[in-house]
Amino acid sequence: MSSAPASPPVTSNRTAGDPVTAEGQSPTRFVPVATNLEPIAARRILFAIHCPLPSRGIVILWLLALAIYGGAYQAQFAWGERPIYHITGDEPHYLTIATSLIRDGDLEIFNNYRDKDYLPFYPWHLGDPRDPEDMHALYGTGGNLYSKHSIGLPLLILPAMWLGGHGLAIGFMMALSALLSTELWRLARDIAGSQREATLRQGRQSTHQSGGAGRRWSGIIATATWFLVVTASPLLFYSDQFYPEVPGALLVTVALRALLPSTLGTASFVRLALVVSLLPWFHLRYIPIAAVIATWGLVRWAFPLLSGPPHHPTP
Repeated sequence: MSSAPASPPVTSNRTAGDPVTAEGQSPTRFVPVATNLEPIAARRILFAIHCPLPSRGIVILWLLALAIYGGAYQAQFAWGERPIYHITGDEPHYLTIATSLIRDGDLEIFNNYRDKDYLPFYPWHLGDPRDPEDMHALYGTGGNLYSKHSIGLPLLILPAMWLGGHGLAIGFMMALSALLSTELWRLARDIAGSQREATLRQGRQSTHQSGGAGRRWSGIIATATWFLVVTASPLLFYSDQFYPEVPGALLVTVALRALLPSTLGTASFVRLALVVSLLPWFHLRYIPIAAVIATWGLVRWAFPLLSGPPHHPTP
């Protein structure tokens, strides 16, 4: 009678100190995680770039701001103003640049003004093709006409314009304005928190003992700031308009929050580099602001002791 073949030896990767199960395996090294693989991977990626998921409160503030901006825009019907004529000033020129990118795949705008491609969002005359100045254009290489406006904003609204025309682009600008309001809320909370920490240190009071009250006070200040920003000029009136001020202000706010901690880590320098590189694309007047941000970041890196007491803003 033949005996059963011997089982191959079982090797174990268990290290000393690991608990052993009945099968001789260490549960700390063999716990299955496949069921939660996608959420865990997403969270690890977000935390690796120091961009944690937004809290429920931030999402609520963003939705409230978006509702306020949408309501203010729709209220124009009650006041008898037709929103299609609300697009004025330099706005139709930015939209014409985006239209040229969508229809022609280039930045040459002469044919777009000549063929009146702007009529869906500006049903009046816009720019005489015989007059470059009237089209806000300049001659470039090969005698082509290019807009004198920066291309940062047209590139930003390009996906919305391509998917839903200028109507969806207006909604996108409102969403961007709402995002700016939440970043300003975070900035106000971080500043209020850092000031309270400094006050507690001067009074030699434990930050642990009064941490809850300090966070509540910082939240009250931040929420009051958010409400004033959302419901007042200029953000309320800029929210549905096509101007580079909103994305420019958003980038500057991100930079200020990155510069606030006493110690600038890799994530802070990455954010500062992105802000400095993106700002000039929205308008030439942002070049001095980008230079100030870059200089400030370099000074903070070279002289970290000039930043004052430690402070680590929460996400």
